[in-house]
Amino acid sequence: MVQTKPIFELFVLYSALNYNGYDKENNPRGIHPMRKRVRDLLEKRGPEKFDFEYHPYHYAWQVLSSEHTNHDFVDVLKYLEYFQKLEGLDQLWTEVETATEKELDLYRPKLFGLCEEVESLLDIPRAEMPITFTVNLLESYYRGFSLNYPDKTILITGPSDCPNLKNFVHELIHTYLYDKNLTVVNIEQKGYLNIPEELRKNYPPEKIVEESLVRALTAYLSARSKILINVGLEKQDRDLSFPVVFLRYLDEVRPEKVSIDFLVKSLSRFQYKKTPRFS
Repeated sequence: MVQTKPIFELFVLYSALNYNGYDKENNPRGIHPMRKRVRDLLEKRGPEKFDFEYHPYHYAWQVLSSEHTNHDFVDVLKYLEYFQKLEGLDQLWTEVETATEKELDLYRPKLFGLCEEVESLLDIPRAEMPITFTVNLLESYYRGFSLNYPDKTILITGPSDCPNLKNFVHELIHTYLYDKNLTVVNIEQKGYLNIPEELRKNYPPEKIVEESLVRALTAYLSARSKILINVGLEKQDRDLSFPVVFLRYLDEVRPEKVSIDFLVKSLSRFQYKKTPRFS
C-alpha cells in the first residue's frame, strides 16, 4: 500500500530553502546533523540567493506535482534547476539518500500494520492511488505534511529521535478527509482568536476543522493501537483547542468505526454562538 523512498526533488528544494534562510526548528537541541552539513557546505559554495516567500508546503506541492506549473512558481522552478546543477550537490544527495534510507528502515516494519489500523477505524472511502512515504532530514524535527494529488499521495515527515509513527498516521488520516469538505459553518471568532498566532498562520478557519479532526482521530486511534504509543493530545493539539472538543466527543461515543456521517453529526455540535471553553 505504501512505497517508501528518498525523494531527490524534495532534497533539492529543501537544500535551496535552507540555504536561503529557512530556519524553522522544533527541536530545542538544534537541527538534524545532515541538515547542518548541507547548510554548511552550501554556505561555503555561496550560490546565488532567492527569495522564498511562501510556506514550504506550497513549493513542495508544485515541485512534486505531475500537473502543469502554476505561473506563480515559474521563477522558483528556474532557480531550482540552477541549484540542482551546483557543484557538489550530487555528492550531498548521495549522503542524504543513504541517511534517509536508514531512517526509512526504522519505519518499514510498522507501516503495513498502521495502515490496517487506520483502515479498520475509518469507514470512509479513500481514492485508490499510490502512496509514497519519505523522511525529510532537511526539515524541522517532527514537522510533516501530506500532498494529495489526483494521481498520487506523498506523505512527508521530518526527522525525529525515534520513528514518528504518530505523524505517519496523522498524515495518512488526512488522505481520507482532505476532499470531504468537512467544515463548521460558523467558528466563533473569539474562540478562533484564542488560538496562538503561529497556529492561526498555519491553520486558517477553513483548514482548522479538518486538522482538528485528524489530530483527535490520531489520539483516539493511539489509545487503541497495538503499534502506537498512547500519548493522547500533545501541547500543540491543546493549544489548537478544537481537537480537545472533538476527542472528548469521540471518547463519549466510543465508535468502533468512524464514518463521514458520524463526523458530520459531530460537527453539528460545534456551530459556536459564543466563545467555547476548552479544558
